Amino acid sequence: MSDSRVSDLLILGAMRSGSTSLYRYLGAHPDIYLAPKELGFFTNHFDQGLDWYREQFAGRTEAVVGEATADYLARPSAMRRIVTTLPHAKLVASLREPVARAFSHHGLLSTRGVDKRSFAEAIDEELAAVAEHGPDAEGVFYLSHGLYDVHLRRWFDLVDRDRLQLVVFDDLRGAPQKVYQDLCRHLGVADTEVPDIVGEAVNPYVTFRSIPLRKLSQRMPRPMGRAIARLNTRQNAARPEMSLGTKAKLVDFYRQRIDAVEALTGLDLSRWKD
Repeated sequence: MSDSRVSDLLILGAMRSGSTSLYRYLGAHPDIYLAPKELGFFTNHFDQGLDWYREQFAGRTEAVVGEATADYLARPSAMRRIVTTLPHAKLVASLREPVARAFSHHGLLSTRGVDKRSFAEAIDEELAAVAEHGPDAEGVFYLSHGLYDVHLRRWFDLVDRDRLQLVVFDDLRGAPQKVYQDLCRHLGVADTEVPDIVGEAVNPYVTFRSIPLRKLSQRMPRPMGRAIARLNTRQNAARPEMSLGTKAKLVDFYRQRIDAVEALTGLDLSRWKD
């Protein structure tokens, strides 16, 4: 294989919707190589040029090479760059029930000390911004990543639909082997052997005993930093619960959006409406 190759596959997200599982499962296939997760070339490193991107796959001989960056799905600038740079790449996106997705996203940023607001406070602020300025309003973050109808409509305006394989998060959890085999067929690689890791849980819920200590561990040399990080982490901690009031607001916000995704994609998302 030439060292001039670029991605044949992009896992686009959505954020907190199973992209890490997809990355691990597909990355275990002997004919697939995936660059380190969250490479972010089309969002954060595009100015480094295509040669930098090619270096991420230099020397790889697998039939398919690719990457996974979870915010590509929702970023219009990334969409345009991807379509122009990789006109033949296969695309994969995982969609999660948007209320649960938003709650999980806030939980991640909260435990990392990035967002100090409660989930209810964050959602109330975003709903107010959307009511006044629309879904593209500045500061609308948790809500916007679940606007799958908006994101997919933009993608389908740019690419043929058969290039973008959609995975429903519930199926990824409930029937991971079938999802894996469907993706292998989408990518044109053998689906006869399912790696042992397919179906294993990833990204357990964690909390940190000290946010300042976590930030310090990230700046330290790797062996020492990792040791401190392990001591500072509570694995499988008890998850907070969403208030019924906040959940009701989100269900109302997304109800018609889910209908729109079904109409756009043909997916049956009735389980998201229970």
